[in-house]
Amino acid sequence: MAIWLIRAGSHGEYEQKFIQENRVYVTWDGLDVNLAKLKQRVDLTAAMNERYPDTKPKAIQNWVSQVWPFAHEIKLGDWVILPLKSQPAIYIGEVTGGYQFQANGPTPFYHWMSVKWIWEAIPRANFSQDLLYSFGAFLTICRIQRNNAEQGLRRCVLTVGSRRPSQGQSKSICRLPTKPLRTATSKNWLTTKSPN
Repeated sequence: MAIWLIRAGSHGEYEQKFIQENRVYVTWDGLDVNLAKLKQRVDLTAAMNERYPDTKPKAIQNWVSQVWPFAHEIKLGDWVILPLKSQPAIYIGEVTGGYQFQANGPTPFYHWMSVKWIWEAIPRANFSQDLLYSFGAFLTICRIQRNNAEQGLRRCVLTVGSRRPSQGQSKSICRLPTKPLRTATSKNWLTTKSPN
């Protein structure tokens, strides 16, 4: 299973919509094209060039690299990290529904997926610096792989409730609430052994 960072707008302006609707969205204004019908990245590049004619080619390429995975790579059972701007906290959710396109929007809410929020408003201070660096990517949508984030978060989830490191154990990777808000649907993600 993969972990994806998805931001709720550049200033966190859509956080409450994401949280209350149990959804994550692609928040590009005017991107009213069904991403699932685009067969290749070049098709998305053409659609973005048409909708954003004053945008430089490198910016379009960057946007395509973020938007494309939303419809073509994120899978059911993957986890979503939603860093909040309104408070120093992070939500963790599990993708429970595939990509959806809503032609009548409204903009920018054409593209969405259902999620189940498993942990809500976990203080940033509960995460190790390595995980925070990974969660701090400048992109709006991206897979989190840096600093062994997937393995680190997996270890963190598996040790929920362990408040003190055992003798000789290094500082905890993160401290989540002892019980998740909801149970993850995909149990195999939690039990997959890390390569370490």
